Amino acid sequence: MASRSALIEEGAVESVHAKLIADRAPPQIGLIVGKREAGARDIILALVPFPDWNAEGGDDDGDGAGAGSGTTGRPQRPASGGAPLDIDADAILEHTTQVTRMLPGGLDVVGAYAFASEGAWRSASGALARAAVAAAAAPAPAPDASAASSVSDPELFLLHLSAEDMRKKSLRRVRRSTMAQPFALLPPAESREGKALASLVSLEAEVAVGLSAVVPRAFATRSGTAKQHTLRSALEAALRLETARVMGADALVENALWDDDVAVSAVPRRSAANDFLDENSPEDGAESNTPTGDDVFALRAELLVAPTSVMTHDNTLAQTSSEDVSGTNVVRLTFEGVVSARSYAFARANVGDAVSDLRRDVARSLRSRLDTFLDEADDALEEEESHNGVT
Repeated sequence: MASRSALIEEGAVESVHAKLIADRAPPQIGLIVGKREAGARDIILALVPFPDWNAEGGDDDGDGAGAGSGTTGRPQRPASGGAPLDIDADAILEHTTQVTRMLPGGLDVVGAYAFASEGAWRSASGALARAAVAAAAAPAPAPDASAASSVSDPELFLLHLSAEDMRKKSLRRVRRSTMAQPFALLPPAESREGKALASLVSLEAEVAVGLSAVVPRAFATRSGTAKQHTLRSALEAALRLETARVMGADALVENALWDDDVAVSAVPRRSAANDFLDENSPEDGAESNTPTGDDVFALRAELLVAPTSVMTHDNTLAQTSSEDVSGTNVVRLTFEGVVSARSYAFARANVGDAVSDLRRDVARSLRSRLDTFLDEADDALEEEESHNGVT
């Protein structure tokens, strides 16, 4: 199949490239975020640099200096001076996983980029291609099978931003079957700049969700222990049930049920009368659904999720509760609240695909929140064990 063209959001690449050259920045790698197969083209919306894991305190200060360099924290030469481009495949996989979890439905990591000299790029492009393809082919973080990557050989963008010349950049496509070729022989990606956001429509919804699991009161969460698997397996099972409930939901879009193959662009705008009757947003008039400037046209959706035995309330999933269950050694953990979900669809895409992306956004959010809870439980256990060891 012939490669699709790429539509790049105006300024998304040039602004990053110009700043890196002006700052005489060291080599940098990062991810390309966009939307796959929007009609006959792919869309590139943003470049996401790697955090500077080597910065003092472990946090990126946001200026991009040294981000993604893969060095040991020593001062770096500017990329234009020929500084090498180090590739850390494990870090690329971790960053791809974390960025994917934060993206709304319908958007993905669609490639990787590097800011480097021509020589450094020639030396490292193969390693970057292999790491990016491996990260893209890894299972998706969402717990449902339909959200996992079904493409065994995904096609990705590989973008080189020249450290010497703002006018020089090269966008290619790479996949596992073509990685043995030199970068110069990889198929180029036909591209142009434009208002990519203007071709997208967002679906937005709020979904009441709840997870409940009975676990031993005394448990360990450290990886590899039997008790850790008791807690994790119980919560994973609860997550699978809740995700299946969400993924099986029908959806209303602008208060109507649509056939899956109806184009998103065919859904009429909200009328002033409907806005007046919308008690959830009394200040939103008909103008709230009219795109202005670069705003993405938004449609309201409602997921008709089947009832659950766990009562849900209008709070956040960050809040949890526990209660004794038939004795002092068992606790019921309950997570409940409202998830704000959003997906992005090409205007000519069908409603069924857009709604599927919306469901997956809910599943992705649930997965991320559960992982955060388990990480915090791990930290609390380590702190407790450290304190007990000292005393």
